[in-house]
Amino acid sequence: ITKSPLLNLPAEVRIIIWKAAWTMHGIGKKSAEHPVADYASTQIRAICLLGKICRQIRNEAYAEFFHRTQLVCRRRTNSLMTLIDEPVMDIIFKSNLIQQNIRHVSFHWWRFKDFYLYNVLRLLARAPQLSTLEIVFTDPGLWSKYRPGIVSERRNEPVMEKYFDPRRYKLVLKGPPLSLDKITFKLDFQSGKSVEIWENTKWFQDIKRDIAKAHLKKEGEVSILS
Repeated sequence: ITKSPLLNLPAEVRIIIWKAAWTMHGIGKKSAEHPVADYASTQIRAICLLGKICRQIRNEAYAEFFHRTQLVCRRRTNSLMTLIDEPVMDIIFKSNLIQQNIRHVSFHWWRFKDFYLYNVLRLLARAPQLSTLEIVFTDPGLWSKYRPGIVSERRNEPVMEKYFDPRRYKLVLKGPPLSLDKITFKLDFQSGKSVEIWENTKWFQDIKRDIAKAHLKKEGEVSILS
């Protein structure tokens, strides 16, 4: 078996070539039913093909791509955006390449009950190289201007009960330890007042502490973005 001349090139030149191989131009095919999902599927296929050439190319290409790539798992409340997100998430959840090699994940904690969170948690539990996790909250749920932390003044219902259904929350805490290097809690709210309320609420402080205790390495880092 003859060694490819490509492997005789300097490492930085080889990396440029591998990047060119997985870089997609445009957002999928114009005729595709789900162009964003088509883009994701095509890029994953390109990386897989690189990995099949030889061990050295696979190690170099995978190390470069997954070191610099953050997988974003999201379910947006806008119905049009959800139609875009769901096909992409379906591809990601079924990809063995992603599960075995992804190192950085960001996911939106969905405020209502569905299978989205279960699928994300299953992906995280099966990702042996996972290093950093970003948990994003996009809806503060603070619908009452009279009492911070209450969804409805009339019902007197804590926000926590909407976001952290006990069954889902236990899945996060009792799942296999992820041994993360870093966990980031991101409050992506439009109102600075909502961010302030969340940061000063005891149940949010408890949530950060419990998740970090369950899944962070002893020397790991916890941060907050807002």
